[in-house]
Amino acid sequence: MYFRNIACSVLRERGGLMLHGSAMVHNNLGYVFVGPPGAGKSTIRKLFSDYTCLGDDTAIVRRVRGGYYVFGSPFYQKTNIAYSNMKIPLYGIYVLRQAAITKLISLSYAENVSRVLANTFVSTADSLSDERTKTISLVMHMIDVVPVFMLDFAKTRPSLESVVFHTT
Repeated sequence: MYFRNIACSVLRERGGLMLHGSAMVHNNLGYVFVGPPGAGKSTIRKLFSDYTCLGDDTAIVRRVRGGYYVFGSPFYQKTNIAYSNMKIPLYGIYVLRQAAITKLISLSYAENVSRVLANTFVSTADSLSDERTKTISLVMHMIDVVPVFMLDFAKTRPSLESVVFHTT
C-alpha cells in the first residue's frame, strides 16, 4: 500500500495516473479496461490471454510529448506474474459494464471525467486540495486526447474482438 501511494504521487508529478484497470496490447496499441471489482477486467484478460497484458488490476498511463502511453505495471496482481516493461500508445479507455450484448456507448465529457476519476488510484496525499486538483486536471487533459467509451460487454471473445479490437 505504501509503495502504491508513493507511486501515485511520483507518477502524478510526471504527468501520469494509475487506473483501476487491466491494460492489453493489440497491434502495438494500448487498450485500458476500467471498472470496480467484479466489472470484468480479469475476464477480458483471460479471454485475450494471447494478447500482451501490461496489468491485470492496475494500468499505468502517462503523458509523453503530447501523447498518452500505457506502461507495464510494476504491481503483481491476480496473475502473480511480472508484466512486460513496455511503453505503448494508448488507443482508448473502456469503462466496463457487463451486458447481454457487446456495444460501445459514447458518454458526455462530464460522464467520462467522472467515470475515469472513479477508477483512478490516488495516494493519501491526494486528499490535499492541490494534489486532487492536479489529478482532476490530468484526467481532464487525458480525456481530451484519448477516447473513452462505456463498454457493455457479453463475456465472449468474438463480440469483443469485433467491437473493441476490430479484428473480425
